[in-house]
Amino acid sequence: MLIESLAEQEWWRLTPDTYWHHCTNGWWRRYDASVRLARYLQDEVMVADGRGLVAMPPRHTKSTTTAAAVAHYLDNNPTHRVAWVSYSREVAQRWGGYVRDHFEQCPDAWQCVHPKYAAVYDWRLCHESETARGTRREVYDDDEHDDDDVEFGERGGMRSVGFLGPLASYGFHGVVIDDPYRGLNEALSKSYRDKWWEFLTSTLWSRLEPGAWVLVMHHRWHSDDLIGRIQQEHNDAWSLFCVPAITLEPVDVERDSLGRGLGEVAIPERYDEAQVMQLFRGMLASVAEPLMLQRPRSVEGKLYRRDWWQYWDTPDRARQAGREALPKLDDMDEVVTSWDLAFKDHQTSSYVVGQVWARKGRRRYLLDQTRARLDYLATKRAILSMRTKWPTVRRWLIEDKANGSAILSDLAAQIPGMIAINPKGSKYARAVSCASEIERGDVYLPPPETYSWVPGFVERCGDFPDDGTPDDEVDAMTQVQIRWARSARGGRSYYKTLMG
Repeated sequence: MLIESLAEQEWWRLTPDTYWHHCTNGWWRRYDASVRLARYLQDEVMVADGRGLVAMPPRHTKSTTTAAAVAHYLDNNPTHRVAWVSYSREVAQRWGGYVRDHFEQCPDAWQCVHPKYAAVYDWRLCHESETARGTRREVYDDDEHDDDDVEFGERGGMRSVGFLGPLASYGFHGVVIDDPYRGLNEALSKSYRDKWWEFLTSTLWSRLEPGAWVLVMHHRWHSDDLIGRIQQEHNDAWSLFCVPAITLEPVDVERDSLGRGLGEVAIPERYDEAQVMQLFRGMLASVAEPLMLQRPRSVEGKLYRRDWWQYWDTPDRARQAGREALPKLDDMDEVVTSWDLAFKDHQTSSYVVGQVWARKGRRRYLLDQTRARLDYLATKRAILSMRTKWPTVRRWLIEDKANGSAILSDLAAQIPGMIAINPKGSKYARAVSCASEIERGDVYLPPPETYSWVPGFVERCGDFPDDGTPDDEVDAMTQVQIRWARSARGGRSYYKTLMG
């Protein structure tokens, strides 16, 4: 009944975005991206055992929206404690002060969704080195207590500290790590990244109360930054809210949490397309892609360097584009398809990838690719559709795992030439065995301006093996390359060792 009454009389209390919009008298604007982030924080992160990652560009309301969500959380949970940690004490205190000023300047907001707390606790604010716990006022003159902390009700409140700052003697019901890196130099320093990882997994983790939630947010810098490391180590336990400044390519649409189409900016009321592109073009590509598009990458690529790939084109455009002309299919030595299938019969499982490859001499040409999350029946339809599109294919390489065994059985009568592949060894070992062909320039991809999926393919291959990026495309590619390498590297014995 209490919630229903509030919904009728004070509906603005129910979500962080309506709450903050009301408390700031409309100053805080409810952009679509900000609203979606606020609801994500409320519904998926600031709950029991919530784990969230937020990757957004600079100046896109990431921190202000999260501070609003923290204020709303504390208003609903006045005995809980939240830690806000940034690369420096000054930055963390800025957001602690932001929340503190909210409670000071908007007295009608902090009666909370459960007004009974106001009668129990005489809430006051940390200001000029004063803090309140219950009805008892205390004055601190040490470095552990800052003017921009918020404390109330049985030691509930918010503590703001810099990297490696004092957290001893405190337990927290929620932790926000906001902007762990001061800039590119820190993000590129492996030792500094390792220190943050140790701080997260030891100091901070040891301060969590039962059921505590944790949020890590920053714009991306590097494939092994804090978000990247978490995805590598604990990807299944953490959800991701990712917002590129603009969806330049299909890979950006795929990663986008706002559900935008191609070519749409994140906050058009703040930055239109021309302004976003002006910012983008003013940065180095190695910085712009991680910061603006949330596409982290090592400078060259890990195993497969991005500049190793060659590109084919149609004969009428190849000379003008300075590329290899694609030979006619009839002149190819072999045309095959390779499929890496999903392990779960569900739309949220890993990707199904099907590729069409052709070989002429030692040169290999990727002709086509399909990549999607498909259930079993949709996978069968995709394979049959590929057969209709490429009738000259005579070999179908299907990994004999996941749904592959059932596919091989169901489609054997309809599609002659299906070959079961049983890979041996690690993914990395198989990928390494194919690297020399790519490095010496014998592997050709379709022209990216015509085939929109090619840039995403290059990025994901460049991030392999340990970025938390899907590796389905690499798996499909290595099946073909190892098959073709068997004659050049010792025949069947080498092939059998790697592929079974």
